[in-house]
Amino acid sequence: MDVSARRLGWYLTLGGLLAVIDTTVTVVALPKLVDDLDTNLTTIGWVTSGYALALVAVMPTAAWGSAASVPAAAT
Repeated sequence: MDVSARRLGWYLTLGGLLAVIDTTVTVVALPKLVDDLDTNLTTIGWVTSGYALALVAVMPTAAWGSAASVPAAAT
């Protein structure tokens, strides 16, 4: 396995791990959000769903931007 494939594997693994950590932080913050915004868990559930949808919408754009900035491999 060449170095670039191994590096790509590490980047993908790290990206997936960071997405899980980000989601965990959001879920842990739910009770504090309910208290601070003086609302119920159902409403905050919609906020969390919107956050997740926004995160998913940005991921392909970020991948496209990073792929465009990497020069093509010399063959």
